[in-house]
Amino acid sequence: LTLAAATGDKINARSAEGLEIDVDVTVLFQVIRDSAPKLHQDIGPLYEAIRIRPEVRSQIRDGISEYRAADLISVKRAELQQRIQNNLVESLQRDNIRVLNVLLRDVRIPEAITQAIEEKQAAEQQVEVEENRRRQAEIAAQRRVVEAEGERDAQIARAEGEAQALALRGEALRANPEIIQLEVAQRLAPSIQTIMLPTDGNFLLDVRGLVGGNR
Repeated sequence: LTLAAATGDKINARSAEGLEIDVDVTVLFQVIRDSAPKLHQDIGPLYEAIRIRPEVRSQIRDGISEYRAADLISVKRAELQQRIQNNLVESLQRDNIRVLNVLLRDVRIPEAITQAIEEKQAAEQQVEVEENRRRQAEIAAQRRVVEAEGERDAQIARAEGEAQALALRGEALRANPEIIQLEVAQRLAPSIQTIMLPTDGNFLLDVRGLVGGNR
Protein backbone atom coordinates (compact mmCIF):
# COMPACT_ATOMS: atom_id res chain seq x y z
CA LEU A 1 0.00 0.00 0.00
CA THR A 2 1.51 3.29 -1.10
CA LEU A 3 -0.50 5.97 0.64
CA ALA A 4 0.52 8.93 -1.46
CA ALA A 5 -0.11 7.12 -4.76
CA ALA A 6 -3.35 5.53 -3.57
CA THR A 7 -4.98 8.72 -2.32
CA GLY A 8 -3.42 11.20 -4.72
CA ASP A 9 -2.11 13.32 -1.88
CA LYS A 10 0.83 13.29 0.51
CA ILE A 11 1.07 12.77 4.24
CA ASN A 12 1.65 16.03 6.05
CA ALA A 13 3.11 16.17 9.51
CA ARG A 14 4.88 18.65 11.75
CA SER A 15 8.25 18.25 13.36
CA ALA A 16 9.09 18.91 17.01
CA GLU A 17 9.79 22.58 16.22
CA GLY A 18 6.55 22.91 14.22
CA LEU A 19 7.95 22.74 10.68
CA GLU A 20 5.81 21.16 7.96
CA ILE A 21 7.14 17.79 6.79
CA ASP A 22 5.94 15.83 3.73
CA VAL A 23 6.30 12.06 3.80
CA ASP A 24 5.91 9.28 1.24
CA VAL A 25 5.57 5.86 2.86
CA THR A 26 5.02 2.28 1.80
CA VAL A 27 3.48 -0.24 4.20
CA LEU A 28 3.70 -3.94 3.39
CA PHE A 29 1.04 -5.98 5.17
CA GLN A 30 -1.06 -9.10 4.93
CA VAL A 31 -4.35 -10.21 6.41
CA ILE A 32 -4.11 -13.32 8.55
CA ARG A 33 -5.86 -15.92 6.41
CA ASP A 34 -7.95 -17.56 9.11
CA SER A 35 -9.11 -14.17 10.36
CA ALA A 36 -10.06 -12.66 6.99
CA PRO A 37 -13.80 -13.41 7.38
CA LYS A 38 -13.88 -11.68 10.76
CA LEU A 39 -12.01 -8.67 9.37
CA HIS A 40 -14.55 -8.30 6.58
CA GLN A 41 -17.37 -8.74 9.05
CA ASP A 42 -16.08 -6.20 11.57
CA ILE A 43 -14.69 -3.55 9.21
CA GLY A 44 -15.80 -4.52 5.72
CA PRO A 45 -13.99 -4.99 2.42
CA LEU A 46 -12.71 -1.42 2.56
CA TYR A 47 -10.57 -2.20 5.63
CA GLU A 48 -7.56 -0.72 3.81
CA ALA A 49 -9.14 2.74 3.56
CA ILE A 50 -11.05 2.50 6.83
CA ARG A 51 -8.44 1.01 9.13
CA ILE A 52 -4.94 0.81 7.65
CA ARG A 53 -4.54 4.22 5.99
CA PRO A 54 -5.79 6.29 8.94
CA GLU A 55 -3.61 4.30 11.35
CA VAL A 56 -0.53 4.78 9.18
CA ARG A 57 -1.16 8.51 8.95
CA SER A 58 -1.68 8.76 12.68
CA GLN A 59 1.51 6.87 13.52
CA ILE A 60 3.57 8.92 11.07
CA ARG A 61 2.31 12.22 12.45
CA ASP A 62 2.85 11.12 16.04
CA GLY A 63 6.33 9.84 15.25
CA ILE A 64 7.50 12.89 13.32
CA SER A 65 6.29 15.23 16.07
CA GLU A 66 8.98 13.75 18.33
CA TYR A 67 11.89 14.67 16.05
CA ARG A 68 13.51 17.84 14.79
CA ALA A 69 13.42 18.43 11.04
CA ALA A 70 17.19 18.23 10.64
CA ASP A 71 17.26 14.82 12.33
CA LEU A 72 14.56 13.43 10.04
CA ILE A 73 16.77 13.75 6.95
CA SER A 74 19.91 12.46 8.61
CA VAL A 75 20.68 10.29 11.61
CA LYS A 76 17.15 9.76 12.98
CA ARG A 77 15.32 8.69 9.84
CA ALA A 78 15.95 4.96 10.30
CA GLU A 79 15.01 5.25 13.97
CA LEU A 80 11.71 6.94 13.05
CA GLN A 81 10.96 4.27 10.46
CA GLN A 82 11.48 1.47 12.97
CA ARG A 83 9.39 3.27 15.56
CA ILE A 84 6.45 3.65 13.15
CA GLN A 85 6.71 0.01 12.14
CA ASN A 86 6.71 -1.21 15.75
CA ASN A 87 3.65 0.89 16.58
CA LEU A 88 1.76 -0.27 13.47
CA VAL A 89 2.53 -3.92 14.20
CA GLU A 90 1.09 -3.52 17.68
CA SER A 91 -2.02 -1.54 16.70
CA LEU A 92 -3.06 -3.46 13.56
CA GLN A 93 -2.54 -6.95 14.87
CA ARG A 94 -5.68 -6.48 16.95
CA ASP A 95 -7.58 -6.44 13.66
CA ASN A 96 -5.73 -9.53 12.41
CA ILE A 97 -3.58 -7.47 10.05
CA ARG A 98 0.11 -8.38 10.02
CA VAL A 99 2.48 -5.51 9.19
CA LEU A 100 5.57 -6.86 7.41
CA ASN A 101 7.54 -3.71 6.72
CA VAL A 102 7.37 0.08 6.70
CA LEU A 103 9.46 2.08 4.25
CA LEU A 104 9.85 5.84 4.46
CA ARG A 105 10.55 6.45 0.79
CA ASP A 106 10.94 10.19 1.07
CA VAL A 107 10.96 12.77 3.84
CA ARG A 108 10.85 16.38 2.64
CA ILE A 109 11.44 19.40 4.83
CA PRO A 110 11.14 23.10 3.82
CA GLU A 111 13.81 24.15 1.31
CA ALA A 112 14.96 27.02 3.51
CA ILE A 113 15.62 24.57 6.33
CA THR A 114 17.50 22.25 3.99
CA GLN A 115 19.69 25.13 2.84
CA ALA A 116 20.32 26.22 6.43
CA ILE A 117 21.28 22.67 7.38
CA GLU A 118 23.67 22.42 4.44
CA GLU A 119 25.28 25.75 5.34
CA LYS A 120 25.63 24.66 8.94
CA GLN A 121 27.22 21.38 7.91
CA ALA A 122 29.62 23.23 5.61
CA ALA A 123 30.56 25.58 8.45
CA GLU A 124 31.07 22.66 10.82
CA GLN A 125 33.29 20.93 8.28
CA GLN A 126 35.34 24.12 7.88
CA VAL A 127 35.71 24.38 11.64
CA GLU A 128 36.85 20.77 11.72
CA VAL A 129 39.42 21.47 9.01
CA GLU A 130 40.75 24.47 10.92
CA GLU A 131 40.81 22.45 14.13
CA ASN A 132 42.83 19.74 12.43
CA ARG A 133 45.27 22.35 11.14
CA ARG A 134 45.62 23.81 14.62
CA ARG A 135 46.28 20.39 16.09
CA GLN A 136 48.88 19.65 13.43
CA ALA A 137 50.59 22.97 14.19
CA GLU A 138 50.60 22.17 17.90
CA ILE A 139 52.08 18.73 17.23
CA ALA A 140 54.79 20.26 15.03
CA ALA A 141 55.57 22.88 17.68
CA GLN A 142 55.77 20.23 20.38
CA ARG A 143 58.09 18.18 18.19
CA ARG A 144 60.39 21.18 17.72
CA VAL A 145 60.40 21.76 21.48
CA VAL A 146 61.33 18.14 22.11
CA GLU A 147 64.08 18.31 19.50
CA ALA A 148 65.43 21.54 21.02
CA GLU A 149 65.36 20.04 24.49
CA GLY A 150 67.15 16.96 23.20
CA GLU A 151 69.86 19.08 21.57
CA ARG A 152 70.21 21.15 24.73
CA ASP A 153 70.53 18.04 26.86
CA ALA A 154 73.13 16.66 24.44
CA GLN A 155 75.15 19.87 24.64
CA ILE A 156 74.96 19.83 28.42
CA ALA A 157 76.06 16.20 28.46
CA ARG A 158 79.00 16.99 26.15
CA ALA A 159 80.01 19.97 28.27
CA GLU A 160 79.77 17.93 31.44
CA GLY A 161 81.83 15.17 29.83
CA GLU A 162 84.50 17.64 28.73
CA ALA A 163 84.57 19.25 32.17
CA GLN A 164 84.88 15.87 33.82
CA ALA A 165 87.70 14.92 31.45
CA LEU A 166 89.52 18.16 32.24
CA ALA A 167 89.04 17.59 35.95
CA LEU A 168 90.43 14.07 35.71
CA ARG A 169 93.36 15.32 33.65
CA GLY A 170 94.05 18.02 36.20
CA GLU A 171 94.02 15.49 39.00
CA ALA A 172 96.38 13.24 37.02
CA LEU A 173 98.80 16.12 36.38
CA ARG A 174 98.76 17.17 40.00
CA ALA A 175 99.49 13.61 41.06
CA ASN A 176 102.25 13.17 38.44
CA PRO A 177 104.08 16.51 37.83
CA GLU A 178 106.70 14.78 35.68
CA ILE A 179 104.03 14.44 32.98
CA ILE A 180 103.94 18.23 32.72
CA GLN A 181 107.70 18.39 32.41
CA LEU A 182 107.70 15.79 29.67
CA GLU A 183 104.95 17.53 27.70
CA VAL A 184 106.74 20.87 27.93
CA ALA A 185 109.96 19.24 26.77
CA GLN A 186 108.23 17.59 23.82
CA ARG A 187 106.63 20.85 22.69
CA LEU A 188 109.84 22.87 23.00
CA ALA A 189 112.19 20.20 21.63
CA PRO A 190 112.20 21.36 17.97
CA SER A 191 113.44 24.87 18.80
CA ILE A 192 115.26 24.57 22.13
CA GLN A 193 118.14 22.22 22.76
CA THR A 194 118.47 22.56 26.51
CA ILE A 195 115.87 23.74 29.03
CA MET A 196 115.89 24.29 32.77
CA LEU A 197 112.81 22.94 34.56
CA PRO A 198 111.77 23.97 38.07
CA THR A 199 112.11 21.13 40.53
CA ASP A 200 113.23 20.74 44.11
CA GLY A 201 116.83 20.98 42.83
CA ASN A 202 118.48 22.92 39.99
CA PHE A 203 119.45 20.83 37.01
CA LEU A 204 119.67 21.04 33.25
CA LEU A 205 117.57 18.83 31.01
CA ASP A 206 119.19 17.85 27.69
CA VAL A 207 116.10 17.77 25.46
CA ARG A 208 118.11 16.54 22.40
CA GLY A 209 119.48 13.71 24.44
CA LEU A 210 115.99 12.80 25.64
CA VAL A 211 114.57 12.96 22.19
CA GLY A 212 117.52 11.03 20.71
CA GLY A 213 117.28 8.45 23.45
CA ASN A 214 113.63 7.85 22.70
CA ARG A 215 114.33 7.15 19.05
